[in-house]
Amino acid sequence: MTAPLDLRRQWRQVRSTPPSLRIALLASYTIDPLVPYLGVYLHDAGLPSELVVGPFDQTAQQCMDDAGEVARARPDVLVVAPRWEEAGDELANLADLALAAARRRHQCLVFVLPAVPETPMPDGRAVAARAVVRARLGGEPNVHIADTEAAVRSVGARRAYRPALFRVAKIPYAEEVFAELGRQVAALLRVRYGVVCRGVVVDADRLLWDSAGHRPDADALRSPLRALADAGVRIAVRGSGDVSRTWPAVDAALGPVWPVVDDWVVDDRPLGDQLTELAVRWELPASQLTLVTAAAVGTVPARVVELTDQADDWPAELVSHGVFDRAPVAVDDEPVAAPPTTGGGSLAAYIAGLDVRIDWRSATPADASQVLDMLLRTKDFAAGIPLDEPTVAARIRDVYLADVRDRLADHGTGVAIGMTYRDGVCVVDLFLVSCPVLGRGVEQAALDHILARADEHDCPTVEFRCRDTGRNHLLIDFVTAAAQRSTRVIARPV
Repeated sequence: MTAPLDLRRQWRQVRSTPPSLRIALLASYTIDPLVPYLGVYLHDAGLPSELVVGPFDQTAQQCMDDAGEVARARPDVLVVAPRWEEAGDELANLADLALAAARRRHQCLVFVLPAVPETPMPDGRAVAARAVVRARLGGEPNVHIADTEAAVRSVGARRAYRPALFRVAKIPYAEEVFAELGRQVAALLRVRYGVVCRGVVVDADRLLWDSAGHRPDADALRSPLRALADAGVRIAVRGSGDVSRTWPAVDAALGPVWPVVDDWVVDDRPLGDQLTELAVRWELPASQLTLVTAAAVGTVPARVVELTDQADDWPAELVSHGVFDRAPVAVDDEPVAAPPTTGGGSLAAYIAGLDVRIDWRSATPADASQVLDMLLRTKDFAAGIPLDEPTVAARIRDVYLADVRDRLADHGTGVAIGMTYRDGVCVVDLFLVSCPVLGRGVEQAALDHILARADEHDCPTVEFRCRDTGRNHLLIDFVTAAAQRSTRVIARPV
């Protein structure tokens, strides 16, 4: 298994490859660490992809809003990865929303089941909720299920979680967990988009014999080859030199399953030429041909699975490399009507049902460090004006904070706004709304609060100063729309 650090290095090398897929990631935690692993595994599977991370903890809103950031990105694949700790009893509803969004937008959905909490609930609600989601999504066209719990178990619970990192950056898992999740999702998408194994070529030179003759442990391939043949995969053997040298090793290793071998090629031509000939004979694209070997072979017109020296591990390695993966449930291309814009099931109804409550308070000097922390963390909905610690400390009494809670969670301080008043103009250069509370009416409540404070200071004009950071288009779009609706609001780029 390639180390996480090596995979991240590979991502830096291959991320500029022109993409064949666009994939959007939505999660109730910081899912950015998944990007390099999923990107590398997809690249290696012949599916270079552009990966777009949606707003933090905005899964339901982004699934329901067909004008939202994720919908506008027009991804081919939607990956939804909730945690039980945030989704709770809403997990099944979240799965329904994700499925409905994927259907409307004609996307492939990968729903990532959450891991069971570290401290299991005595009533087993998390386990039951996972089972409900599996039952709802299982067998749906164009839908696949990955499992965070399986990734956690493969790493080991003691090493899988990062509580300190979650407190600081909302990253709950170790890199190894993200790497395993990336492998899972890439394997599902490899099958979904047709890059499946339909022909296996056994490299006799590197697997079945050595300088001392045939390898007795090479008979570990017998059972996998028989299973592949039963699944309709064609089997061939290749070697170099002449048949008189290769045949005894092949016969000793594969004798009992020799009848399942469809073809063979043994000569002194380059390996690539041999594989090309087999692909032509079988009328298969090279992407569906897999060479099973035990050493690096360079660039060849086939997918390469390099097995370890431990023959007992070969069957499991072939499974983990996706050699046994088969085609998915057929895609349902029937058009699906968009949801109503009002009434039951709409985004407005969902937000109203959250029972969002906002409590405003004036900041005090003791809040300066929290405001600075929000300036560092908030990227999507931020004015983008650099403010240093002395400036924040000097202006802290002109700052208002809002604590936000709803029926799902107490989100703590979710809004920070800062204004100055001069010559009838209220200038706003601090405007922060944290991702967990975006899209719940909080932005409009913040604007209403700003306008009310402007009225208190006899300011008929409110000027929003914004700097485009490349990530804060949500705020820029919001302020621009507010300026178009009201003559008293001005959007001032700086």
